[in-house]
This record gives sequence, structure tokens and C-alpha cells, in this order.
Amino acid sequence: MRPLTQIAWRHGLGCHQYADDIQFYLLLGGQSDSSSGDLDLVLLAVAGWLRQSRLKLNPTKTEVLCLSQSGPGVGIPLTAFNGVLLVPASEFTYGTGLGLNGRNEPHPFYSMVPNEGHQHMGFIQLLLHFRWTWVGVIVRDSINGENFVKTIFAKFPLSAICFAFLQRVEELNMSDIWDAMDQLLELYNIAMKSRANALIFYDENILILRWLLYLPELQVVTVEPQGKVWIMTIEMELTSLHYQRSWDKQVLHGALSFSVHSNEVLGFQHFLQTKNPILPKGDGFAKFFWEQAFGCSFPNQISDNKPEKICTGAEKLQNLPGDIFEMSMTGYSYNIYNAVYAVAHALQAIKSYQSKPKAMVNGRRVNIQDFQPWQLHHVLREISFNNSVGDGISFDENRELRAGFDIINWVIFPNQSFHRVKIGKLDPWAPPVQLFTIHDEVYTVLLVNMLEAALSRQKVGRASKRKEEGKAFCCYDCALCPEGKFASQKDTDDCYKCPDDQYPNKDRDACIFKQKTFLSYGEHLGISLAVLAILFSMITVVVLGTFLKHRDTPIVKANNRNLTYTLLITLLLCFLSALLFIGQPGKVTCLLRQTAFGIIFSIAVSCVLAKTLTVILAFMATTPGSRMTKWVGKRMATSIVLCCSLIQTGICAVWLATSSPFPDADLNSVKEEMVLECNEGSVAMFYCVLGYIGFLALVNFAVAFFARKLPDSFNEAKFITFSMLLFCSASAQFMSKVTGIEIRLVCSVEHGYYGNKEGTRYFQPGDLIIGGIVSLITVPGEWNNFRQHYDSWISETVVLTNNYQHVLALAFAVKEINENHQILPNVTLGFHIHDSFAKGTCHAIMVILSGQIRFLPNYKCGIQYNLAAVIGGLYPDTSFYLAMVLGIYNIPQFAYGTGLGLNGRNEPHPFYSMVPNEGHQHMGLLQLLLHFRWTWVGVIARDSINGEKFVKMIVEEFPLSAICFAFLQKVENLNMSDIWDAMDQLLELYNIAMKSHANALIFYDENIFILRWLLYLPELQMVMVEPQGKVWIMTIEMELTSLHYQRSWDKQVLHGALSFSVHSNEVLGFQHFLQTKYPALSKGDGFVKDFWEQAFGCSFPNQISDNKPEKICTGTEKLENLPGDIFEMSMTGHSYNIYNAVYAVAHALQAIQSYQSKHKAMVNGRRVNIQDFQPWQLHHVLKMISFNNSAGDEISFDENRELRAGFDIINWVISRNQSFHRVKIGKLEPDQLFTIHDEGITWHKSFNQTLPRSVCTDSCPPGYSKRKQEGKAFCCYDCALCPEGKFASQKDTDECYKCPDDQYPNKNQDVCIFKQKTFLSYGEPLGISLAVLAILFSMITTLVLGTFLKHRDTPIVKANNRNLTYTLLISLLLCFLCALLFIGQPEKMTCRLRQTAFGIIFSIAISCVLAKTLTVILAFMATTPGSRMKKWVGKRMASSIVLCCSLIQTGICAVWLATSSPFPDADLNSVKEEIVLECNEGSVVMFYCVLGYIGFLALVNFAVAFFARKLPDSFNEAKFITFSMLLFCSVWLSFVPTYLSAKGKYMVAVEIFSILASSAGLLGFIFFPKCYIIALRPQLNNREQLIKRRK
Repeated sequence: MRPLTQIAWRHGLGCHQYADDIQFYLLLGGQSDSSSGDLDLVLLAVAGWLRQSRLKLNPTKTEVLCLSQSGPGVGIPLTAFNGVLLVPASEFTYGTGLGLNGRNEPHPFYSMVPNEGHQHMGFIQLLLHFRWTWVGVIVRDSINGENFVKTIFAKFPLSAICFAFLQRVEELNMSDIWDAMDQLLELYNIAMKSRANALIFYDENILILRWLLYLPELQVVTVEPQGKVWIMTIEMELTSLHYQRSWDKQVLHGALSFSVHSNEVLGFQHFLQTKNPILPKGDGFAKFFWEQAFGCSFPNQISDNKPEKICTGAEKLQNLPGDIFEMSMTGYSYNIYNAVYAVAHALQAIKSYQSKPKAMVNGRRVNIQDFQPWQLHHVLREISFNNSVGDGISFDENRELRAGFDIINWVIFPNQSFHRVKIGKLDPWAPPVQLFTIHDEVYTVLLVNMLEAALSRQKVGRASKRKEEGKAFCCYDCALCPEGKFASQKDTDDCYKCPDDQYPNKDRDACIFKQKTFLSYGEHLGISLAVLAILFSMITVVVLGTFLKHRDTPIVKANNRNLTYTLLITLLLCFLSALLFIGQPGKVTCLLRQTAFGIIFSIAVSCVLAKTLTVILAFMATTPGSRMTKWVGKRMATSIVLCCSLIQTGICAVWLATSSPFPDADLNSVKEEMVLECNEGSVAMFYCVLGYIGFLALVNFAVAFFARKLPDSFNEAKFITFSMLLFCSASAQFMSKVTGIEIRLVCSVEHGYYGNKEGTRYFQPGDLIIGGIVSLITVPGEWNNFRQHYDSWISETVVLTNNYQHVLALAFAVKEINENHQILPNVTLGFHIHDSFAKGTCHAIMVILSGQIRFLPNYKCGIQYNLAAVIGGLYPDTSFYLAMVLGIYNIPQFAYGTGLGLNGRNEPHPFYSMVPNEGHQHMGLLQLLLHFRWTWVGVIARDSINGEKFVKMIVEEFPLSAICFAFLQKVENLNMSDIWDAMDQLLELYNIAMKSHANALIFYDENIFILRWLLYLPELQMVMVEPQGKVWIMTIEMELTSLHYQRSWDKQVLHGALSFSVHSNEVLGFQHFLQTKYPALSKGDGFVKDFWEQAFGCSFPNQISDNKPEKICTGTEKLENLPGDIFEMSMTGHSYNIYNAVYAVAHALQAIQSYQSKHKAMVNGRRVNIQDFQPWQLHHVLKMISFNNSAGDEISFDENRELRAGFDIINWVISRNQSFHRVKIGKLEPDQLFTIHDEGITWHKSFNQTLPRSVCTDSCPPGYSKRKQEGKAFCCYDCALCPEGKFASQKDTDECYKCPDDQYPNKNQDVCIFKQKTFLSYGEPLGISLAVLAILFSMITTLVLGTFLKHRDTPIVKANNRNLTYTLLISLLLCFLCALLFIGQPEKMTCRLRQTAFGIIFSIAISCVLAKTLTVILAFMATTPGSRMKKWVGKRMASSIVLCCSLIQTGICAVWLATSSPFPDADLNSVKEEIVLECNEGSVVMFYCVLGYIGFLALVNFAVAFFARKLPDSFNEAKFITFSMLLFCSVWLSFVPTYLSAKGKYMVAVEIFSILASSAGLLGFIFFPKCYIIALRPQLNNREQLIKRRK
């Protein structure tokens, strides 16, 4: 053992030696990196010495027992030990481990600490109990620390707990503490400046925290220390190193910590009190501990310099402060205590088991010292006991202790003494009510009152929480509830609307019932209106009386006084009907209000109309020869009044019959009142009544206006004209007030908000104008807010610089057409481009429709302004608003981005899409995924109409192609101003995307804004998940664009992305056109300066403010110098669409011009030219247009007015210098032909240029089938090995298939192999053995038969009917020989003979034995005086028995052969790899009948022989026959189950063996005793001996 001892000492390990045993030991602490290396080295050295010495460890006697505080430095060497020595080991950790104790984990790891997840939930319960929702977290940067951070990041926000800060701290040793001082200072400032009073500290020891709180004593901090509640984890105990004893511990007063549940163990403190460094033998730690704890030195360690204090050994542990040594048992000590008891109880169980069976090994009793350590595992898993203090100790399925946690309050008194006070507990195994308990009354905190760690104080009533910009959701302002809403509780997230019959009070913290109100006679307004109605009624009565009194005067008679009376009466009734509208509405008054007024007023207006027509007809009748005389008279006037009144009466009757008015209550119009009113029932009928009155008034006005100049002194036409004018004005005002509609154009409202900003358009005059709506400028907020803050936001506009190419593409196309005289000779095209400016689409298009000079909707103010078509917009909502306006004027619209599906075949909107049908793109996306076999994809889609359509399509189509969704997330539209409000949503989206195993992620949106922010989150250090390389797949709307503040953002995250783009080619001259673009030369371009400033990050001189800008624009900057994400020099897909749209308009105009020139059309005497065309005329031409553009692509539209074109598949390549390039790698033709060049694709750097995989489960290899995982998508499956007998020849097989019957699966179960034909042959050992046995037994039988024939005259042969003996021997000989029929390839003849020959021959043999036995019995019975049995004694009876029994079996066999005889067959299924050639029995029933008959004879024979076994005959065979039949029955009874369970040729072997065994039994038991007498004891074979024995 000397070499091993040297190895141990050389590496710093302790060592104990015994006779044939050596023990190494090493103390592993929390900081054990160096120890880990020493242990690895010594283990390797030991293993090398063993190999060199040609020795090997005995695994059953080699063990590792590690009792440790598990951590990264401890688990590693233990694993190394197991790996080097390959020995069984048991480890009990009394601290938190590294998660090695999973259910299927091979490590023998038992944790004396409950699952750490319970502690994490305890943190949440503790914080929620004290309502601490704003907490700081300091965590050790380790594996356990990372797990803790992941847990709290996932769980805390779900419980509305936010992080004031979350700081990771590197591991610090005492030696490098000063090097980390800057880090500690920064951490201290963050913690003390934070308003969070609850701070969680997660580490394996308290070293860092002690140093952190010691900084103020060093006077290196500028921030005053603040009182905080420190919350510690189970690893933490207050420990002071020797140099920390004088440090102030009051900073930790009131701290809280979790500890594994423990109780005080009786006798432990007494044990500690008796502890002395001199007495304990073998304790190598005691003296070292004693010196450090008491600050002294023992005499034998005194150096030349005499120490200040000498240790006496009589010091008392109880005098030490609590941070040096605790007398009460700590949680860790309690864990060790329980671990030792767990091992002891496990050993007790093993010892108890060994004592019961009295196990013996090598002749000696087994005792407990013989156990192997691995035997403990089974016992430990099931162990359950109560320790000395009554706590139950057991392990769960993960080998973790079933226990709870104590919540400890650290109490530190002014004298620096430390005490741990239990204030609560967390018991994961208790009922929910008792899961978490805490006693606030014993909780000692730094302040008198409970610390409030929530950042925002609770607010009462009338206010709701409003999130503070850029802060966590726990931080909020209190916003007063909006008008009409209330909040009755504290911290309400939203204000609520009162019930309809209630309204909020002044404080908006309660609802009050509304008062019922109506226009009554008891209020001023009702009294005033009633007085006016009565007053006017009285005046009307006075006028009527006056007219009646002077009825015979000319002025009364002049205009039909009867009509005058009728008119006055109806006016009187009109004034009185107004009283129906005053007072509480009732059923009758509601029915009469509108109908009575309508009918009466119709009569009044019709009377006025009749009076006016009477005057006109009277004057016309005075003309000589006029035929109007017959129409003049009272009858005509009466008819007019009657007809007009009856029509109104009919309308009112229909109204009352169908939907009559009824009393109702209006709960919404007035805030604090419930207005009782009459519901009109049918609003349509109400307006019909009013409309009819208005119609009569207009007719009356027109007739009176025509008759106003008739020469009649009493002509009332002028007065009627003015009265009808007044009536129409009052009616129009009434209509506008009653409906609440302000007649205005929606677009004019937008104009009021926008004004006419010059920087949002580009105008170039021409004979014909092409309008353009682009999306170049945006604002940092929502549209509603933009309206409110227009003045402050107008200067904050952001230019989407890449979209400026859309403007230039339109200008370039117009320039090319004007320079090409072949297309539109003598015609100049112009354009008017306007920006939609944050959804101001209606304003933009109305400006274009109005012309350049002034904005007057529906008017053309220019001298020459012929708008031919409009190109726009980029986004669906822009296209929609354009279509709604342009549809009114029937002006063609060309959308160069995706639309809203307005271009259906029967759609009235003049909408042409320059983008092919989006369904083709969806199919291309599907083909792309299938091409790369990406069946597990993530989807992020914009929550919009098009996004909803996209999601619906892929949800329906993708599963049909076996593509599943790892996730499908919808994202709201986000603006720059509210990006911080949506940060939680973005963080959640980022975590989902990055944690997903899907490498292919589809992003569907109108722009890249959200995706850029999503991938920027890691740079903000707001995420816990490391960014993963993904393949982002974008749709046709997507172009890589960087806003001015995004230029420095890393674009490498999008490297390798794929996108679809409308097919495009490079247009000659376009790049040169861009290179010559300068602001000074761009006349009329209102976009260029804004673009130039934002693209180049400069300002033009006239825009310089008082603060001089960093950079001034010279105007000579080069566009080609801009990065691709700011501006692209190659024509993008959208620009190509605009270019083709301009050419489509030009070719359509060319066709119209050609038509006009051919037909020489003339209008008003002048030649018609192209300027006279109307925009709607383009539609017919555009539907049929087809041409090739300058790049050679064919341009035409399908029946749905969508461009016939394909899609390019683009690979986004971003170099390390952040330059961006788009590479075409494939295309999708209009006929959906899909081509792609894999070799040209550049993937994200994380894939190392290998094809990324995006599958839920790796492909199942051949030989396996897919088995669906429960609760997951169908793409997620496990690979299950094919069942026995089945195979799978391809990957990802849904099901394994059975091989043909003549084949079987190979070892890998991926192909079928032909089975070999096999049978029991003479060429194999089994066949040879059975054949040799059969021949051997046949020879023995022949020898016995010869012996019996030779000694046929001896008494022993003659005694029992020698003829039967010969027959029996011959039948046995044939039985042995018939076994040979079963060996060899089955043939037709052998199959027929096998069973039948054996059955008949064996029946003869057994019947012979039966005859012999019966002969003996009958012979003895015949000797009885007076017996009648003598006649049965003789050879004839024996022969009859044999013959009868044999004939029955022969008959059975004959029936068998006649009905269903055996035949050669092949068994394909019994043996996996073989085709067994065998004899099919034909009829199994007949086969078992043959065997059954033989068994029946054997049982009869056994019974008879058993009865005759005691007959007094020296040669009586009954005994031997009994034993032979017993053997026979045993063999054939065991034959049946063995035969049925055997397979293949072994079935035949079983039957042969049964035949040979049973035949040999008969031969041996019956004939061997006789042969023995004949051959070896001939003196017994004589008559005298026979007589003697009888006596």
C-alpha cells in the first residue's frame, strides 16, 4: 500500500491504511476549484498505478461516500471519481445541488434540501403577503443563479411583481475583493438609490453581501446607507470571518431568509457544551477551528513571536457570538443529522432482511458487513421514518427530501449579538390554506411600521392606473376617470361605465341614479312654449273671426274664402297640436303627436297650394281661346286639398299600422337625466311624413315664385313665396338639429388638421397628370393623438428614406415616356405626388383631385389639369381610403402594395393591383417550407385585416402539408411613441421566439418596424434569453429600412433572412438617374429636402436653429454612398411596380389616342384630342392591355385586375460592415412553378452555412415509426422502434408494416429478408440425436425380443402369455422405428403415415399390456371355488382385447384419412426467421382423438394394473405395468402444453421425444426386470422357485 499512500500525500489528500484496505479523504468546501483538480489528478494517478501493476479494483468492495454541501465545485469531482474508478457511490447533499437528482438521472444523488422551485414560490408568497411589488434582485452569476433568474422572470410578473433592478455579480474570493471594488461600488449605489426597500440576495454564501454593506465604513461611497429588508435564500447563513468580527451587523437587522425546516435536537447543545479540542480523538478539524473561533493559538504552534493569546482548550463554545458559531442546530446541520439517520435506517432495513432468510455465502452466515453500497438505493427510495424530534423523513420520486422551509427573521441587537427567529413556514405538502403561514407580530423590521416596497402608493377611488412611460408595469400615474366613468376601488386598472340609468358623482367614485325628466308644464320652457301656442291660437281665432265678419268684402272673396277658412282652422289646430308635445309622454299622445301634426300641416300647405294654383289658372283662363276655363272653380281647389291630405293620411296610417310611436326613455343623451320621450317606432316613416310636407312646401314655393308678378292687387303669390321660403329654412334647420349631423366631408376634416404642408408633395405639370400617393413620412404616435398634438408633432416627422425611391421611380418612368415619342407623341405627361402623411389619405387624394393651386374638394382649380389615373398606396388601409374616394369619380387606381381584396371581378371600385394575387405568395411560402423540410415554424402576424386573412389561410393550408406551428402570435400595431408601452408584449414575443426550437420564423406585417425593435431588445439588455440564430421569412410588404435612430442597430440578426418580392428586373438608366439626383436640381420636389436631411443626417442652412447643428447639408452628397437599409440604388420591388403602373397608364392612353386619330372624332366642330378623354375610358383598355416593359417583362392584368407576374425569392445578405444586399435565389412563376438555388443561399452565421433544421422532432430513421406526443402538435412525435415482425424502410414512417409471410425484418427492422426453409432433418444435431435414440431403442427392443424367443420355454416367459409378450415387443419395436417418419422433409406419404401409424401401433402395444394385466386378474379370480371366471381365462380372451382395442384406433385413423388427412405444409409464422416445413394434421380434432384414445387406454391400463399389483404371483407384472403407465401418462400429459408452446421443428422433436420416452418406459419397466432374471439370475427362472414364491 506504500505507493498509494505516496500518491495521496503528493496530491494533498488524507489517507488511512488497513490490512487490505485504503481510504482517501478530501474536505470539499464551497470554494473547491483547486480541490477538484487535486481529486481528478489523484484518481487518474491511482487508476494508472492499478493498470501498471496489473491490478483491478473490486467494484463490489470499492465505494465513494460524499457528504457535502453540493455546488459546482463539488458535484464535478464526485462525477469524476465515479468516472475514473467506476464504483458505486452514494451522495447526500445538505445544500442545494445542480439538479442532478432527476428521476432518470444516473447519479446516486440524494438531496436533503426540498426542490428549489418550492423556495421560489415561497419568495412570491412572501412578497405578496407584505404587498412588496417593487423589488431589487442581486444574484450570483452561476448556474443556480441563472436558474433562479429564469424562474423569477417567468413567475414574478404573473403575480404583478416588478424589478427595480436585477444585477448579476461575479464570484468573489477574499484575494480579489479589492479588484472588484468598482463593481461593488456600482452595485451599492444601485441598491441604495433604488426606491425598492425589499432586496433579494441570491448567492451560495454571504461574503459579497457583507462586503457590500461594509463599504460605508470604508468611506468610499457617496450615497448614505438606507434601511432595506434583505431577503436571503436557503444557502445563506450569517457568518463572519476572522477579519469581519468588528464589522457592523446592524445593517442586516430585520433581514428575512428561507431555511430548510428544522427543530432543536435534544442533547445537541449539551454535546456542543462538552466539546473540547483535546478530548476528541481523530478530529483533525477541532484545533484549527478552535484557534480561528477564539482568536488564540495552542502552545505547540507558538512561533518565535509570542502570540497575543494562548488557547487553553477550556473555552466555551456558548460564549461565541452567533455569527462565529451557533449553539442551536442550523438548517445545514439538521440536514446532515437527518442524512446520517437515513443511512442508518436503510442499513437497519438491509440487516433486518438478511437476518430473516438466514442467508449463507461460502458456508458462513451473511452479516451487515457484507452489504454493497448500491444496495442502499432501493431502500433509500422507499425509506420513511420519524427522527428524534418527530419530523418525518422521506424522499420523493426525484430523490429530494419531502420537507418545507422555515422563514427566519434575523435579529441583531445593539451589542451585535445575532439571533434567528422563526416567524413562519412554507410547507409544499400541506393543504393550500396552510401552504404559507407567517406571524407578522413577531417580525422585527428596521422601522416601526412595516416597510412598503411598492413604488406607487395605492390611490382611492375616482382614479385609474396609467402606466408611466418607459417604466415597468408596476410604475404608474393615477389618471382621473374620463367623463362618464367611475372607479370605486383602489388601484383600478381601468375606469368603468355606470349602468345606463346611473351616472358618476362629482368625485367619480360612485354612481347615482338619474332623475326622470321630460318637457313639462311645470318648468319655464314648457310654460313659455305652451303660452306661445295658446297665444298664436288666439291670434288665429281672432283672424278667423275677422274674416268671417268681413266675408263679403272683396279682399276676403278675392282668393277663395272657403280655402282661407280651411287654412285658418288648420293653422289653429297646428298651434294647438304643439301642446301634445308638452307633458309626460303617454301612449295616446305619442300616437297623436307626429301624425296629427303631419296631417294638419299637410292640409294647411295644400290649401296654400290650391289658392296659388287658382290664381294662376284664373289668369290663364282670361287669355282668348284658352281651355283653362274648365279648370277654374271651387271643385279644383277642393280636389287639390283633398288629394294632398289623403296622401299624408295614408302615410300616417301605414306608420301607425306597422311601427307606431310609443313612450320610451333616453338614457344616454343627457348625463344626469333619464329623458322620457316618444320613440318614433319607425324613423323611416317619421322622415317620410316630414319629407312629404317638405315636398309640398317646395312645390308651393315654386308655383308661388312663378305667380309672384301676376297683375293682381290681391295676388298672394309674393307673400306665399316668402312664407314658403321661411318654412323651408326652418324645416332644413330642424332636420340638421334633430339628426345631429354636421354636413361636411370627411376629407375636409382631415384637411383642417393637416393644412397644406408643402413638404408632402411633388408636382410636375403636363398635358395629362398621373397622381401618386406614397407613404414616405410618418409621425411618432397614434392618429387620434396626432390630431390633438399636430402643432407639436409636425416638426417630429420621420422620413422612411427607402420609400423615397418610390417617388423617384414614378418621376423616372414619366421622364422616360416623355422622352420616348413612340408612346405618346405630342403629349406631355406630368405627375402630382402627395404623401399620405400618417393616414391622411383622404386629404392627399382630394388635393390631387383639386389640382395644384388651391385645395377645393370637388373642384378643378387649375387652368389645365387632366388627371388620368392615381398610383397608390403602399399599405392596405391607404389603398382602401383611395378606392373609396376614387370610386366616386371612377378614376383608375393602381395599388403598388398589397390591397384589401377590392379587386374582385364584380367589384365596383376602379382598383388595379400591381401585386399578383396574394394567394400565390401564400402557396410559394408553403412550397419554400416544404423544399427545406421545415415542418415546425413560428408565425408572428400583424393584427390587421390582411394579417387575419394570412393567419386563416396558413391555419387551413399548412397542416394539410404536414407543417405545424411552434407558436402563432398576433402583434398589435405599434408606433414609435408607444413602443415603450408595448415593451412587455415585445419581451414576451422575443422570449417565445428565441426559446422555440423552430428555426424558421415567418413574420407577416406591412413594415419591418416591429421586427427591428424585437431583435434590438438584446442590445437594450432587457432579455434573459440569449439571441438565437433564426431564419426570418418575410412577405412582399417587407423591405429592410432603418429610421434615423436605428442606423447603429445591429443588422446581422437579419443576416440570412428570406423574403418574397414581386418579380423585378433592373431598369437601364435608373441608377444613373439616381446618381444625378440633387436637391438643387429637383424643381417641384417637396420631399427631397426632408429626405436628404434624414438620409445624410444633416440640415440645410435655412433650417439651422440657434443651436448650430453638427452637420450642414451641402446638397452634393451622393446617394450611392448611403447604406442599403437607408436607400437602395437598385430598383426595389415596390418601385418596379410603380414603374410598370406608369407605363400601363401610358400604353392605355396611347391606345385611346390611336383610336381617336383613326376615327377622327369631332366635338362642337373641333377635332377631339387626347386631352379631352375621361379617366373612366381607361378601364376598357386597361383590362385588355399587354406590353413588354423596357426590362423585357410582360405586363398585363388578369380577370381580377391583378398583375400577371411571379415572385422573386430574396436572400438578405448583411456583411460584417453592416452593408445590406438583396440576392435573388429563386422565383415563383405565375403558374406556381417553384425554383430555388440552394447553393446561392447565405444562412445566418450560427448555422455555419449548413441547411438549418426547423422540425419539432428529428426524423425517425428507418426501422422506427412516428408516435404522437400527447398534448402536442402532430409534427411533434417520438420515434418508436417498430414492433416485432414489422419494418419501416423509409424515414418518418407513420406506421410500421408487416413483411410478407415468406420474409422477416432484419436486425435494424428497415428491410425484409427471405426466410430460410427448415425442418427436422438428419443433417442437424437434434435430428441425428433423435434418430440415433430411435435406432438404439429399436436395437434394444430387438435384443429383448431375441432373448425372449431364445428362452421361450422358461417359466418367466411362459408365465404371462408369451404371445402377448412377442406382440408387445414387436409393437414397441415399430413404435421406435415410426419415430423416424417424423425426421426429414415432410412428404405426402410420410405425413399420412406419421400420426396414424404411431397411433395404431401404440394402441396395439397398450392393449397388449392391458390384456396381460387382465389375464392375470382373471386367472386368480378363476381359482376361487365356484368361480365362473374360468371360461374367460385363455388366449382367446387376450387376443380379443388386443384386437378390439386396435380396431377402434384403426377405425379412428381410417376416418381421419378419409375425411381430412394430413398433408405437407409450411408454417410461416411460428418462427421469426424460418419457414418451417411440417405436416399439417388436416383435422386437429381427429389428431387429438387419436392421442385421446391412447390416453384413455393408458388410464384404463393404469387402473387395472394398480388393482392387480398385490396379487401373489412371483412373475406378476402389475407393479411394473403401473409404473410404466404412470410414466406414460406423465409424458403425454406434459406433451400437450409443451407441444402447443413449441414452434417449428421443435414441435416435431417434442412428439418424437414423447414417443421414445413413453415406449422406452414400457420397455424398461416391463421387460428389463425379466431380462435381468433371464440373463443374470437364471436360478430364479424355474418352476420350483415359482411354486415356492407362490407359497
